[in-house]
Amino acid sequence: MRSARTTSVGFATVAVLVVAASAAAQESPEVASAVSRWLVQSCGVGDGPALVQELAALGSAAVPVLVEAYERGPVMSALRQSDRAAARRFTLYRRRLKRSDGLGLSAADLARARSVTLAQFTGRARRSFAMQYRGEALRGLGVLGGTRAVGVLRSVAASGEAPFVAIARIALQEIQ
Repeated sequence: MRSARTTSVGFATVAVLVVAASAAAQESPEVASAVSRWLVQSCGVGDGPALVQELAALGSAAVPVLVEAYERGPVMSALRQSDRAAARRFTLYRRRLKRSDGLGLSAADLARARSVTLAQFTGRARRSFAMQYRGEALRGLGVLGGTRAVGVLRSVAASGEAPFVAIARIALQEIQ
């Protein structure tokens, strides 16, 4: 559990720097910090009521930051942090696969699992992180509402870009 917390804290640190550097967040480090927590902690950890309340309290000040996060996704430094966390998980994954007992896998499935390379593993983790990050930006717009947020969500809902269409539609339903 300690490594998951360390990873979350590492992502949060990177995200604060990323969002704080954005043009939209330069006026308010508090907004940048809160949006960063939303984007990163929601990625795989869940959105407890306190996190939703914190984001909602920001109001329209957070909308430009979330729009930018959706449009650009995480910057390279955040993706590299994701890669490092994935590499640590890969080491644990490989260690567990050395033993074949108790996994409940057929010989073919075990061979296939063992054939996964570090590059494949981290690549999947990177893509997953970037998708979650952008999706959480849309979910955040749904929490905030407002004219610009609704406009962006409607545009994404009509775009055909999976899985963001579904996320945008759900976010729009939450607003209404």
